[in-house]
Amino acid sequence: MKILIVSKEVWVDTQNGGSTLTSLFSCFPKDTEFAQIYCSDGTPNNSICKDYYKLTTKMVAKRVLGKCANGEIIHYENTIITSDSSSNNEKKHPINNKNKLGKIINNEFFRDIVWATGKFKVPELEEYIKNYKPDIIFAPGYGVNYMNRLIQWVCSFTDCLVVSLISDDYYSLHIRSFNPLYWIYLFHLRSNVRKSVQNYSLIYTMTDVQKKQLEKDFNKPVKILVKSAEFPNQYLERKVNNPIRIVYAGNLYFNRWKTLYALVKEICRINSNKCSIVLDIYTNSVITDKYDKLFNIDGCSKIHGAVLPKELNDVYKNSDVALHVESFDIINKEKTRMSFSTKIMDCLASGCAVMCICDENQGGYSYLNSNDAAICVNSIEKIYDTLQKLVDNKDMIMEYQKKAYWLGINNHRQETINHKMYEDFSDLLWK
Repeated sequence: MKILIVSKEVWVDTQNGGSTLTSLFSCFPKDTEFAQIYCSDGTPNNSICKDYYKLTTKMVAKRVLGKCANGEIIHYENTIITSDSSSNNEKKHPINNKNKLGKIINNEFFRDIVWATGKFKVPELEEYIKNYKPDIIFAPGYGVNYMNRLIQWVCSFTDCLVVSLISDDYYSLHIRSFNPLYWIYLFHLRSNVRKSVQNYSLIYTMTDVQKKQLEKDFNKPVKILVKSAEFPNQYLERKVNNPIRIVYAGNLYFNRWKTLYALVKEICRINSNKCSIVLDIYTNSVITDKYDKLFNIDGCSKIHGAVLPKELNDVYKNSDVALHVESFDIINKEKTRMSFSTKIMDCLASGCAVMCICDENQGGYSYLNSNDAAICVNSIEKIYDTLQKLVDNKDMIMEYQKKAYWLGINNHRQETINHKMYEDFSDLLWK
């Protein structure tokens, strides 16, 4: 079986999009072949794929200006994986605000304008795809027009099957904004998404609520596909630290920082007489002066930059509670209501108890709460009481460490999910 992946992100195990691809395909049979078309800067670094075609917005922009930039073919004799890919890929933090050109190039609206010219239809890329002769195209869904245009063009000259993974809600009209330009963009995006979906033979998604919505919107077969992770064969009980150590490893956008700050305020309140809880934040987001002031509070919380997965595993080993949060403001609640954050899997596999602070209708919250696999908090007002319960009863943390482990074992083992996915791909080819 030959699988061509068309995605925005470079396939790097230590970055979020790349780690998702690795978790999905790592247990496919060894005779499965992979190639990837990707549209971002960086060098691939994973244990699965050897063949790539790189086509970035900068390359397309050069073609618009009449310069020769036909993309780049990357081929390794063997799969490449190193322990630290940070030196060869994008920096751990987004481009600095002072780099105006960098901001423009990384602006999604600017990217859409550049790709709308059609100059991404590179003859060399078409030849690359035809020579590869994929059996199945795997094209994750994106809420940006240029990626939808790319997959539509690829499908226009291939007759192979297309499978997509749609993990975020960028189609429904539940998302709210008071900006008229937003609605113009959304309706244009919806049109492009519909055109892309027409090519899909199968759609995966991560939550039941989004599965029902996609089936209603597109009348296409949809299956639930959750991210997998590696779990030890035997549960190892951990003693709880004193003070209790909570760790958040994720970004601060979509106003997640507001939920984190509400948590920090309640931790400070709990710690008014004695240091009982500390929070560590590890983030790829730029640590601005505002974040530095809000989250660096002696004896209560500390904010750190990003760390590599191996380092993060060590952080989790020395922590008690792995935290997942979403925003409570109405716009961001709607943006993330159907999503199942990949960070939830990292939390379940961490060995820690999982705490989830977000709206009860959010997809990840619903899943964890229905399985009683996390300490779930559905409002800012309940944070203090929940923290006080943990301080008064540390056995509760040990109980939820075990519950997170067993949910992972039962529902998220990598080999089980990969096997089901391979069976789906094989069934599509057979039919």
